[in-house]
Amino acid sequence: MLSIFPSLLTFSLIGPTLLRLTLGLFFLNFGWAKLTTERETKGVFFESVGLKPGRIFVIIFGLLELAGGLFLVAGFLTQVVSLVFTIILIGVLFAKQKQPESLTHESGFYLLLLVISITLLFIGPGLYSVDLPL
Repeated sequence: MLSIFPSLLTFSLIGPTLLRLTLGLFFLNFGWAKLTTERETKGVFFESVGLKPGRIFVIIFGLLELAGGLFLVAGFLTQVVSLVFTIILIGVLFAKQKQPESLTHESGFYLLLLVISITLLFIGPGLYSVDLPL
């Protein structure tokens, strides 16, 4: 089918860029919260799902999310970070099914982030990134 706005297809790399920046900013926020304000509650959560000691996993996941968020904002190793975030988000969705009250956001929110992460895995970083297509 023909595109209604064919001239906009010239700017098709803006879509992945917006998705990358959005996912990166969300994970920066998640990581920062794990390392500062939500440290104790997330430690209890990790122990409740069987990851002990919880405070160590809070630090590990907090740093991973913080670094991954920075990498996505910069467009560095986008597909690798997207793969890692895809695995994390699948785990989050399973944890949300197991203990619905333990995570602050709804399952739909985490599912949307998972779809963004999988999309970036397949289409790459978009504009203004450090990654270069090989």
